[in-house]
This record gives sequence, structure tokens and C-alpha cells, in this order.
Amino acid sequence: MSPLLFVVIMEYLHRKLDCLSRNPNFNFHSKCEKLKLVDLSFADDLLLFSRGDSVSVHMMMDRFKEFSMSTGLQVNPSKCKLYCGGMDDSEKRSVEDIIGFSRGSLPFKYLGIPLSSRKISSTHCMALAEKIGEKMKHWSFQLLSYAGRVQMVNSVVFGYTRKVWEEVLGWMCIQHNIQVWNQEMQWLIKLCKSRNWRIHFVKIAIAETVYAVLMDRNSKVFSKEIREKNTVNNIIGKIINRIWVYPKYRDRLAHLLLA
Repeated sequence: MSPLLFVVIMEYLHRKLDCLSRNPNFNFHSKCEKLKLVDLSFADDLLLFSRGDSVSVHMMMDRFKEFSMSTGLQVNPSKCKLYCGGMDDSEKRSVEDIIGFSRGSLPFKYLGIPLSSRKISSTHCMALAEKIGEKMKHWSFQLLSYAGRVQMVNSVVFGYTRKVWEEVLGWMCIQHNIQVWNQEMQWLIKLCKSRNWRIHFVKIAIAETVYAVLMDRNSKVFSKEIREKNTVNNIIGKIINRIWVYPKYRDRLAHLLLA
């Protein structure tokens, strides 16, 4: 199936499920009611949300069956799971009988990050951070000979990223000796256990830095373009935009901008 056709089909499914938001008999999941969220999809993964009453689940699954009959696409029950919260065993069994999926348990991993009803910690994200590091190393290995690979890992993966991160930390007036990837992640985890305005800034900064470096990498590998010239300024600009939405941090941000 072409990507365009897939997107069109998933949009059709979304619209059918979105009709439930206008049905007074349908009850949203307690955390999704404000957003009127019923479905959430990423690539070929689909998450469906509703309250755990049999009427709402029936309505949601009926919409999904209509979608299957229209498109010929059938769900594979062996690859699907039911996740329940705040329900007794009889209610769980009733819902399980309606949808025909086996019951799973929270937290479960999605895109490498555990999903849970509680706030996840930085430790939960370590596996994803390590994968990003491995991907960066793998990119270096593909482009150069063996001798060049070693040089690239040292000079680009650790060198370029280190330079960018050092400048971002410098802009935030944080003096820190940049280390190799794993040690840097341990330093960040330890640092982020504190609670103050600067830690909030650091969390935003690391997210924007990782994203920008990966975009530079993709641009060089796939488009053969160099985006590195304004990387630090772009990162700082995005940090400013993200912090500015929090009025309580604006004074601190102004102090950094004037420093």
C-alpha cells in the first residue's frame, strides 16, 4: 500500500471514530474528554480510547467494524492488547468479550518509551537515548572506511555534538565538562532530579539539541546538505519559544537574554 493511500484510509477511520464525540451515549476516557480524543495513530500503530462501559466500547468497535467492511482491512487480534484501569474484574471480562483482544498490563512500551498512567521518569527513557547514540554511531560507520570511522566517531559524533551542547550550556550560564554520551546522560539524570527553573531549561535544551543534531545528520546523509552553520542559534531560538509560554519563567529567561 502506498503511503498516500494509507494516510487517506487512516483519515477515513479517524473521521468515523470522531463521529462518536457527537453521540451523547458515548463516554470518553477520563483523560481524553477535554481533547475529545478517541483514536491516536502513528505509522501503522493505532490506539483507541474510551470509558470502560460496555455501551461505549460497543459503539467504538462497531465503528471499527464498519471501517473494516468498507476497506477490507482486518485487525490481527494476536497483535492487539486491551488495557484497563480503575475497573473491577467483571467489567474487564465484559469489555474483553466485546473486543476479543487479550488483556495487557501497564506500563507497556510504545516507540521505546513505556506508557503508564503515571508520570515516567528519565530512567525510563535511557533505552531510547542509547538507541539514538547507537544510530549516530551506525551512521558514521556507513559513510567511511574503517580508519575513517574511528575518526568520524571521535570528531563528528562526539566532536560536533559536544561543541553544540557546550555552546547551548554556555548560553544558559552552566559550566560543565562535556563527557562521552553515556556519562553525559548519567549527569543529566542526576541533574534533573533537582527542581528549579534552571533544570526546566536544561530539559528543554537537551530535547532541542538532540533533535537538531539528528536533523543535521539526516540532512547530510540523505540530502547531502550542510545545516550545521546556524544550529546553535536555531536551538536557542526554539528554547526561548518553548520557555516563553510559561509566564513564571519569563523573568529568568530575560535575565539569560541580557547576560
